[in-house]
Amino acid sequence: VGFKLILLSETIASMESTIAKAAIGGATSNVASSLGLGSKEPEMDEAGGIKWYLYNYPPYINVIHFDPENDPISPAARILIKWIHNTFRLVMALFALNVVSTIIIVAAGEEKAVHIFYALLFGIIGSISAAFIFYQGYRGVAANLEKNLQYFKIGEAVGILAAFLLAIISSGNVHGLAGLGSSAGSTLTFFAVVESLGWFGASALIGFSLWKVHTGGHTAAYVHTSQNSVDERELTLSV
Repeated sequence: VGFKLILLSETIASMESTIAKAAIGGATSNVASSLGLGSKEPEMDEAGGIKWYLYNYPPYINVIHFDPENDPISPAARILIKWIHNTFRLVMALFALNVVSTIIIVAAGEEKAVHIFYALLFGIIGSISAAFIFYQGYRGVAANLEKNLQYFKIGEAVGILAAFLLAIISSGNVHGLAGLGSSAGSTLTFFAVVESLGWFGASALIGFSLWKVHTGGHTAAYVHTSQNSVDERELTLSV
């Protein structure tokens, strides 16, 4: 009897574990789908003819799919994606620069040590947000998916304002132009100029990408390809 009870207990525990895993997996896939991160069945996600389940980016981390050179993307879309990717790179570089500059400024005795923690936290949250927006842009432009394009445009609009504010504000680990003055040390002054110029540049690039997507700069090739297909079908029928 004791053996049977143990076996029954193990069976129930196994069933509960399976059900819990299925529930968690389903909830995760639903959240991912609602956020425009893919279909509810990732292994079947081939929107726009692209195998989004082949994760290869960032290098060695492989969290998302990003392969503009080999994916079936139109030339116009590929050019815009390059702009979006370079903007993402600049933003990530600025987050990394902020951590390095904060450490140097603290070492020079011009800021409190706690600002290093702020810079790390700021970089982590900012990087995740930037990566999410970047992926929405790639997925939306590459596969011409309206839902992802909408997420991208909203994110970019917020990004323009955020980048502009980061170029102006000077507080904690944020080294904007407002920090320039007679009371600012030479190290802080140097990084305030460098970082503010970087964020102004990022704001401009983000605005350009948003404008190109909003005006449909990436869709010309889709329309052209569709029209060619129609012409070919008409020619075939006429022959």
